Amino acid sequence: MASNRTRSTPPANRFRLRLEGLEARETPAVDLLPDLVVLADAAQGYMYDWYLDTGSMPGRTLLRLSTATANGGAGPLEIRGGAVVGTDRQQVVQRVYNDAGGYTDRTSGNFIYHAEHSHIHFEDFLQYNLRRVTPGEGVGEVVSSGVKTSFCLEDTAAQFRSLPGFSATRGYFGCGPVQGISVGWADVYRRNLEGQWIDVTNIPPGEYWLESVADPMNRIAESNETNNVTRIRITLNGANPDYAGNTRATAQDLGTLTGTVTRQDFVGPADTNDYYRFTVATRGSVNVRLDGLQADADLELLNGSGQVLTRSIRSGTQAESITRELAAGTYFVRVYPYGGASTPYTLTLAAGSVAADGAGNTLGTARDMGEVNGSQTFRDQVSAADADDFYRFRVTGVEGSIVDIRLERLSGNTVMQLMNEAGEVMYDTSGANTQSIRAELATGVAYYVRVFIRDGGTSDYSLTVNGTPMVAPDLAGNTLAAARDLGALVSVSVQDTVHAADTNDYYRFTVGSEGLFNLTLDGLSADADVQLLDSRGRVIASSTNSGTLSESIRRRLTAGTYFVRVFPYRTANTSYRLSLSFV
Repeated sequence: MASNRTRSTPPANRFRLRLEGLEARETPAVDLLPDLVVLADAAQGYMYDWYLDTGSMPGRTLLRLSTATANGGAGPLEIRGGAVVGTDRQQVVQRVYNDAGGYTDRTSGNFIYHAEHSHIHFEDFLQYNLRRVTPGEGVGEVVSSGVKTSFCLEDTAAQFRSLPGFSATRGYFGCGPVQGISVGWADVYRRNLEGQWIDVTNIPPGEYWLESVADPMNRIAESNETNNVTRIRITLNGANPDYAGNTRATAQDLGTLTGTVTRQDFVGPADTNDYYRFTVATRGSVNVRLDGLQADADLELLNGSGQVLTRSIRSGTQAESITRELAAGTYFVRVYPYGGASTPYTLTLAAGSVAADGAGNTLGTARDMGEVNGSQTFRDQVSAADADDFYRFRVTGVEGSIVDIRLERLSGNTVMQLMNEAGEVMYDTSGANTQSIRAELATGVAYYVRVFIRDGGTSDYSLTVNGTPMVAPDLAGNTLAAARDLGALVSVSVQDTVHAADTNDYYRFTVGSEGLFNLTLDGLSADADVQLLDSRGRVIASSTNSGTLSESIRRRLTAGTYFVRVFPYRTANTSYRLSLSFV
């Protein structure tokens, strides 16, 4: 009998499963990079406010423009100065923050260092190009360029308020060893500043692209490196662009005036009338202001039939202003030059209780006066509704400037303050009569004037700021005949300055035998060049490096008398150190 047997199945492979607690996985920190973009905005006067300047550099035509470089990234653009290299260079790093609260530093290069101010200048922060327009709206070759060396990076104007990370408080406002542009803010350079131009003297009439390039040397790490170039199409025909109509029939239409509207343009002998049309929906006050003048221009307010209701005809470059209660209807504003004057201008219109305020109301929105070299005058008003007026300026001159500030024509209890770039009060005046401040101020640093009202009253005022560059003594001769005599050359080092009012420094020396001559020109804060000349003044050798790069000449000389000429490039202002040796 067969036995019942249970067939056993070989055991399957067994896997042992062990459960263990999982460690928290670390997510790498994400860098919050900046994103630089150059703005083109007609309403704010960025790039579209260009005009042709034939007065500041005799014999040359300069295309001047205003630029705003904004940060549209996730994190700030921040640069920090490190070790000083030599006497005029400093190692600079970009600090990149991350979403974990940390940061990394990356090398950006060696920038200009000003020991007397303890701050750095970002070299070649913007580059301006004029390019040909090719068929099909193509972008052609560069026909002329200008390179801007920034004073410093700072928050000048808020632009992208809706960005995550935007703060209404300025994060960067000084030219010290830490500089930058916060998220949503822009660094603005107005067209009247040094370097804000392209030389178009020999450029033929035609259509061109006006181009601004942020960080052209790619020194800054960004989240988007493809949007650093901005272009607008312009026409060069020897005349300034005319955005306003030249008759009432062709007047630029500003629409219904409900808030504040600003326009920038130019008037001169070839463009004697700029007309703007606007409408008022309900009866109310309208304020019109004309400023930013470089020569005398005047202002008229006309009704819909072209009859002049009122005008403002102050002399010189004083701001013009009109305040008038108007019934509902259509009106015109006319801007026109006095005599044969040629000048750019800024026109501001405001409706209701809002004043056509020519000054900013905070440090961050301060009206930019540019570089003060000579006198600028502004007329405005402070009141309970407009309690603070801020003006921002820099000074020229290698050694700085003496600045005289005068507040007068007051009708209320006002206060005037001079503040440094951090917003700290340096001088303070008050009273109901004329007030004045006189100060020696350093070049390359921003300053602010604040005018405000006490006790909630109202006061008109006239503010005049006059800058006089302090000129260092000229130790070198300005001609071959007056050259400073260095005698028989062995080794010598001298220091001096060259600028628009001192364009040639000459030195004479002799060598008694054949030998090797060495020359170094350094310590520059702007572009200067050097030449070696023989006894008859003929150029033997020259060095013309760009920017603040040192110049050098090395050459064998025979016995005789020689000259060295140091001279600025274009309108540069710079001190220098000249070192000569002969062996």
